[in-house]
Amino acid sequence: MTRTIFLFMLLLSAFVYAENKHPVNQIQYETIEPLKQQYIRPRAIINTAYDDFKFSSRKGALFNNYSGHNRYIAVGGDDLNFGDYLAGFNFFNIRTNNTTWSHLNVSLSQSSLAIENNGLYVHVMKQIFSPLFIDVFASYGQNKFKLDNTVYGNTIDPLPGYSQYSGTNSLAGIRTFFGYAYQHFYLQGDLTYFYSNFHQRTYNIIYPNQNTIVPALTSRIGTFLENARLYYQVNEYFSPFISGGLVQLASRNYSRRLIDQNLALISSLPQLLIGRTGYRIGAGFNFNYKLLRITPTYFYSERSHNFKDNYAGITFEFIGV
Repeated sequence: MTRTIFLFMLLLSAFVYAENKHPVNQIQYETIEPLKQQYIRPRAIINTAYDDFKFSSRKGALFNNYSGHNRYIAVGGDDLNFGDYLAGFNFFNIRTNNTTWSHLNVSLSQSSLAIENNGLYVHVMKQIFSPLFIDVFASYGQNKFKLDNTVYGNTIDPLPGYSQYSGTNSLAGIRTFFGYAYQHFYLQGDLTYFYSNFHQRTYNIIYPNQNTIVPALTSRIGTFLENARLYYQVNEYFSPFISGGLVQLASRNYSRRLIDQNLALISSLPQLLIGRTGYRIGAGFNFNYKLLRITPTYFYSERSHNFKDNYAGITFEFIGV
């Protein structure tokens, strides 16, 4: 969760505070301390976002393409004081719609998948030493899937199938924050690792002539994120920023094969999974007025050369609520 000014005030105060303060540092300290006290206050948060994505892979006459979007909304609280710790939480809802076209053998197939994910996210943060913060976070969600799948084989009429099934997802991770201030510029860096677990229960795809059983699948993925964000404090109300970072998958394991064993023997299959490395760039701004902060953001990301993602979101924070 984005806590821009709050984090920077804490980090900056760690640089300028000392028992024997230099006069310049004393002025900075006296300026920052009231802001620090203001932004450390508990707050209510509403976050909404729209995210569209596209994956395309082709090898010869075979291909695997999909595209779709996520709609995200979360409501919660943050900067809740528990002694030396700060904590936050939110309840979230994510609705995903995804359409896939694939030609991996003699048959062409099209599927439309709708997913609804409802869950809870929590985190606890503590300053370890100046200017380093550690943030531990976790989430758990329950998923409902609705699948429409059509197979275009050698017959004149396509074969439609339908299924409803469920699953769960969870993740746990740790994040470090550090920062540096120079005049009106604030640079924040963070390093994140999280381990996610997705479980999909066994389900049936119901076709007119038969049912196809799809076995349960558990996916375990470890991910590193490195990110840097540069702010410019225009005035007490407005602070734009630019951001950039890297994504690396440290591990990716599945409880079973993702495709039929006969397909796995085909050497000319297109790429089926998103690449392990990528980048993310974006921009946004903070607007503060009295007890309200509004933060619109936009990010563009790529993984390998065939996955592209556009994210636009806005966060409303009600300080002191």
